[in-house]
Amino acid sequence: MQEVLRPMIKVCGVARPEDVEWLDGMVDYIGVIVGSKVSPRVVDENTARSIIARVSASKPVLVTVGVSIGRAAELAAKLGASVLQYHNPLECSTLELLAAAAREQGVRIAPVILYDGRGWTPDPKPLRNCLSSPGAADAVEYVLLDAVKGVPMPRPRIPPGEVRRTIEALQGLRVGVAGGLDPDNVCAMVRVGVDLVDVSSGVELQPGVKDRGLVKLFVREVERCGRSI
Repeated sequence: MQEVLRPMIKVCGVARPEDVEWLDGMVDYIGVIVGSKVSPRVVDENTARSIIARVSASKPVLVTVGVSIGRAAELAAKLGASVLQYHNPLECSTLELLAAAAREQGVRIAPVILYDGRGWTPDPKPLRNCLSSPGAADAVEYVLLDAVKGVPMPRPRIPPGEVRRTIEALQGLRVGVAGGLDPDNVCAMVRVGVDLVDVSSGVELQPGVKDRGLVKLFVREVERCGRSI
């Protein structure tokens, strides 16, 4: 396969095991959501296990919402995920607990920083120092910047300039971005230098049902924009 200059790609909110058959290897990460029923893309543990079991070429990511730290780490290991994306913003001391729990279970973590149109939770600068500490650095797969759901913001929902400044604040860490991305607007995020782009609703026919044509178009746009920088 020819190597291209582009960020890694994560398709999140995969809710049907059959979609893994064509997604696996087309993207770098495949995300499955479990926990509180805050999204139509949340699946039960059995479905999550079935989806993750079919992933071989990509990395399976377990995204947890409303789940305790210890339970989330146990679930990630139990279901066979490589990465735990704990989708609740954590301050430094709690994040260190998450890193320790995940390390004990043999999985890596993807902490989340949320943007509400005014600022970030938690503050990226002190978080960088925490994530760069010996106790956490080796456990971090990436840090995901995401938009608070339900807050009206233009698409991409996080302004590219804000993403660029936050990447600088998190220097030395792998940074991904999510929130309203689709084939039409992902280029703006590629050009600010993110390491990963995370898409869900932007490649769907309906919630949880990914469309192969839209995913291929998303991947092509990421590759095209990556070559131009």
